[in-house]
Amino acid sequence: GDAPVTYDLGVSTIPVAAAHTLKTGLYLGSIAPDTEAASQPSVNANLEPEDDGLLSTTLNVLASSTTYSLPISVTNSTTGVAYANAFVDWNLDGDFLDLSETGTLMSIPANSGTKTYNVVFSVPSAITTAVNTYARLRVAIDSAGVKRSYSPSAGGEVEDFYITLNKT
Repeated sequence: GDAPVTYDLGVSTIPVAAAHTLKTGLYLGSIAPDTEAASQPSVNANLEPEDDGLLSTTLNVLASSTTYSLPISVTNSTTGVAYANAFVDWNLDGDFLDLSETGTLMSIPANSGTKTYNVVFSVPSAITTAVNTYARLRVAIDSAGVKRSYSPSAGGEVEDFYITLNKT
């Protein structure tokens, strides 16, 4: 991912970058990822032009809603089931570690091609509106790996986005 390094902090204070080994035919969006020797943290999380898994960088959350469905695009042309998840820093604290910041794990069927899936979040009632924050998407053959916002996972891709939250 290319969000600021604080988003790669796990349960320790040592950053462990969210990364994946590539698996041909499995990725976020419709553009296959390239390889990177190391993570590329940046304020705008925009150093990877092939990142196209998030359908909109503006999240409009209904003020009365307790859940939010984040539409993501995933390509799976492999013969195996894959898993996808997403993370949103709702409280702007510089990480994805809070309970509500992890979406529901999605199962991506084998040979399903490119499709849109909705990752569902429990939305905290105190989210700030019209602010910028970060989202992270992960897809992989390793279901345990995509449940974490940080650390490596086998066969897949990670994408980070600088997003706008709007409470409507």
